[in-house]
Amino acid sequence: MLVRILSLILLATLSFSIWQPTAEETEPDTLTGHFLVSTNQLRDPGFAKTVVYIIKHSADGAMGIIVNRPRGKVSLAEISEMMGLELSEDQTELVVFYGGPVELDRGLLLHSSDVLLETSHVVTQGVAVTSDPALLESIAQGAGPENYIFALGYAGWAPNQLEREIAAGSWLTQEADLPSLFADEPEKTWELLIGKRVFRL
Repeated sequence: MLVRILSLILLATLSFSIWQPTAEETEPDTLTGHFLVSTNQLRDPGFAKTVVYIIKHSADGAMGIIVNRPRGKVSLAEISEMMGLELSEDQTELVVFYGGPVELDRGLLLHSSDVLLETSHVVTQGVAVTSDPALLESIAQGAGPENYIFALGYAGWAPNQLEREIAAGSWLTQEADLPSLFADEPEKTWELLIGKRVFRL
């Protein structure tokens, strides 16, 4: 399992290309920067009891990262060796998340915006995303962002698909907050958000 995760990390950092955000994607009526919280009507096991952070939503469709399904831990030293990068030999472990069913050989670093690379794209105030392995180097050196999630794969929707799923009752939506996004115990996030029941319908 560890070898599989490391292999995916290597592929992810080498192959992931990120979109250039447009003005349309930052309009206030989009769901960019919001959570999707699955309801019990959503039977797909890939999305049951998930919380998805939307990093892109426009007329062209939507893209998000599941933020409550950690898969395992890999040390920065192991990542360094696998990727051939000169990172710290520190054994600090990085949690690897299952980000969604689309392109599992690609990855994203979702992070707080206290540290921004030239390749970081701000999703909303306080949150950015990048696929640049230089952020891993910053983390290894103790100069990385305060909060981050490394995810393999993502969730994607065609134009109007997400809107139809919301209308059908599969998802509840809520503006994301940093404590829930970068939770200490992410596997509990769905239960906590469902319990609040304060959603935009």
